Amino acid sequence: MDKIKLVSATELESKIIPPSNWAIEGFLPEGLTILAGAPKSGKSILALNIALALSSEVEVIGKRSKTSKKVLYLPYEDSERRIQDRIKKVKVGLSIKKEPRAFFWENCNPPKLDKNTLHEIGALVKEQKMDMLIIDTLGSSIKNIRKKGLSSYMDEYELLNMFQRFALDYKISVLLLHHTRKMKAENIFDEISGTRGISGAADANYILQRNKYSGELFIEGRDLEDANYLLELDKENLTWNFKGLTSSVSISPEQQSILDAYNNDYEREFKPSEVAKILDKEDQNIRPSFRRLVELGMLNQDSYGKYKLAPIN
Repeated sequence: MDKIKLVSATELESKIIPPSNWAIEGFLPEGLTILAGAPKSGKSILALNIALALSSEVEVIGKRSKTSKKVLYLPYEDSERRIQDRIKKVKVGLSIKKEPRAFFWENCNPPKLDKNTLHEIGALVKEQKMDMLIIDTLGSSIKNIRKKGLSSYMDEYELLNMFQRFALDYKISVLLLHHTRKMKAENIFDEISGTRGISGAADANYILQRNKYSGELFIEGRDLEDANYLLELDKENLTWNFKGLTSSVSISPEQQSILDAYNNDYEREFKPSEVAKILDKEDQNIRPSFRRLVELGMLNQDSYGKYKLAPIN
């Protein structure tokens, strides 16, 4: 083992460290970002919007990069013809006039990824001075490299850490598309398919939810403020358009049913057991939802174990 070298807090504080290479300042960081959504939710369209917008210096969902970015897009689930058709439509929808600096694997048939192929792609990223890599999708892109003896959590964490280290080593943004599971969760980011090892290894997580032509993009990250973007899909031109910010608080159906039990009476007080009877649920099963609503500032608890709606400021 090489001799261990330590750096003091004072030395680290004064060390000159290059700034992070954000794809979009305050929105899309250097490192690994997971963009997850259900099949047909429009996440591939959103990823293509981002690739073409960043590489041609136009706005995408209300954001704009300070400088033009060079983007490498690896599509594993779309044909060359489909992507060609989408590029034509998105360029119209985003009003792109200049030639985008976005590049795709020839014939849209990139190789499966492991440490060796990622090393080769890293050499390409360095040679071509790429700023961003988009992989569509995680499940379709990777080789079967599961290690024996590892838990599912550690196996997935180690897999995603491979992509995260790649992004940090080459100082680029990696946007990795993934799926959500059908089962709803109290925390929307727990709906990312797989264990928490996937979301835990990422520097930022995006969830795209779509309802016909409207959508909502939920964002959390280590260097990001949590936010929800309200979007609208222009189906003709395949562009997601920014319509505003919504509340960053997402509550589960059970939490909403608890709030509904108060019937908008701010003076009404309930114990969890009383609400459980109203909702025909087990007392112990709904107590976590009460604690979460207190954390969110939606309920107040008194010293007698009763809860009431928090006043609106």
